[in-house]
Amino acid sequence: MSKTLYIIRGLPGSGKSTLAIDLADEQDIYSPDDYFTDGNKYHFDIEKINLALDDCYDRVDKALSEGTEYVAVTHTFIKYDNYKSYVRLAREHGYRYLIIDLYNQHMSDDELADRTKDNGHDYPVGAIAKLRHNYQGTGKK
Repeated sequence: MSKTLYIIRGLPGSGKSTLAIDLADEQDIYSPDDYFTDGNKYHFDIEKINLALDDCYDRVDKALSEGTEYVAVTHTFIKYDNYKSYVRLAREHGYRYLIIDLYNQHMSDDELADRTKDNGHDYPVGAIAKLRHNYQGTGKK
């Protein structure tokens, strides 16, 4: 088996976390959202987003350093620059990597917003629309 880093990107509510569960063990799935999660409660704080991003990156780096066979990282990764550091990390550790782009799973902004209520993130429709507008296709720089 090849050691694999799954980089899963998409709009909020597109099913990134659900897919990650099918690809890696729960303890080997990482997201900046983990930083804002206390038990089952999600408390997002925009002031701490850089801390959350750094924390996620460091935890993925540690998992790859330890040789974990399947690792998944999930985030919106709106632009290539948002996930290129994970591509570099996979290469440095000798991992193959797969970029899985769920984008919106053919759902409207309203449908995606409804799905985020189920996971406690409760994204406003306007925020999803803004992310959609700025979303860069995989491989575009």
